[in-house]
Amino acid sequence: MEPGVFIEKGAKLLLKTRGRKQFDKLLTLEKLINAIEVSVVSHSYLNSVQCVIVCNYLEGVSDEELLEQLKEQNVVSVRRFNRRINGALSPTNSFLLKVDAVKVPCEVRVGCLNIKTRPYYPRPMVCFNCFTFGHTKVRCEVKPLCGNCGGLEHGDCDKEAKCKNCGGSHSSSSRQCPVYQKEQDIIKIKIDCGFTYQEAKICYENQQRASVNARIVAAQEDDGKNKIINELKEKIKNNINFTLVCLYLSPKLKIPHIKKEIVNVFYQLPAPIIAFGDLNASHANWGNNRTTHKGTILDNIFNNTDMVVKFNNKITRFDIHTGKGSILDHCVTSSSISGKISISIKSDLYGSDHFPILATFKNCNSISPPSSKWDYHRADWDWYEYQILKLLNNNPNPTVSQFTEIITSAAENSIPKTKNSNGRKSVPWWNEE
Repeated sequence: MEPGVFIEKGAKLLLKTRGRKQFDKLLTLEKLINAIEVSVVSHSYLNSVQCVIVCNYLEGVSDEELLEQLKEQNVVSVRRFNRRINGALSPTNSFLLKVDAVKVPCEVRVGCLNIKTRPYYPRPMVCFNCFTFGHTKVRCEVKPLCGNCGGLEHGDCDKEAKCKNCGGSHSSSSRQCPVYQKEQDIIKIKIDCGFTYQEAKICYENQQRASVNARIVAAQEDDGKNKIINELKEKIKNNINFTLVCLYLSPKLKIPHIKKEIVNVFYQLPAPIIAFGDLNASHANWGNNRTTHKGTILDNIFNNTDMVVKFNNKITRFDIHTGKGSILDHCVTSSSISGKISISIKSDLYGSDHFPILATFKNCNSISPPSSKWDYHRADWDWYEYQILKLLNNNPNPTVSQFTEIITSAAENSIPKTKNSNGRKSVPWWNEE
């Protein structure tokens, strides 16, 4: 809020704190400096997240019993999912948890079980009165429409199906509707990146915006001036096309801005991508001795956009004042070419305080499609452990190759794999020309 702005009596303000400590202090606030009385309450849904757990061993456990087990882990509600079979609802072993936190926990503990969680993506909000997204039937102020033909409501409809939202030859409530799928994508971006709905919508629209001559993407701000990502489409000797990105993250850059811009860059540019830059962040997965908050945010973004950080544990920056080195510069590549690239750190500073990073392509003729990965968030670890113990009972003293087969067999039966996709949608301004 800008200083000097007049706020009317009774007005409501939405405030976002930097952390839990500041949040708890703000809740105790009763008066402002000028003795104006205020009432501070926690937001009803912005301070909680929802996630899903699946565990076959929870069959027969009631929602109340499970909630009692999870209360100490900030879980405030539990709801079991039901599945309709032959017209009757049948309980499943999947549960929806509401957690008093700002991010989804990696796992929850129930008794002696550590159960992995995964984010919950709700269905888009749609009005079944006018079949428009963004509000419900209770708040709709227009005349009822027919869900089949898109005209005014007229009872049973035998006309040809026509979607009210996109004009396609399907009903307005179809999940195959491009508008419905767009809303789903926005919700996924919103939850994965911690955006508001409007921020996620802007991010999605940036991915889809057509601009045939677009070759430059604004990346970051440094002291109020825009840094520009110089995006070059290169060809190397073995005819592999890739997008080269120069990236710089200022230490003064705020986390929300990093989320928006980095996600925009990696979603908009055509894969495969090779990005070099000074990230000004640290993470144990990148060869650093410590993990910073910015490093955690970036590592999550890289995972969600199918990017891999290449490193070799050598320092990339030398501080002339302290005489110490650090790893701040990195090479980030698409997973489809990660295995085909090796990096090395040059020993000459060339008058700078950063050592150059050299990326070398191994001999290859084409880029293989992204390989599928084990989806550990959806793994049934209890079933995995049970299968290994069962196989070891049949063969108590396996050889190395036999033990490898046991682990692989158990994993294939209990850990699903991700789809063979790079997770990006094509954008209209990049084509073969």
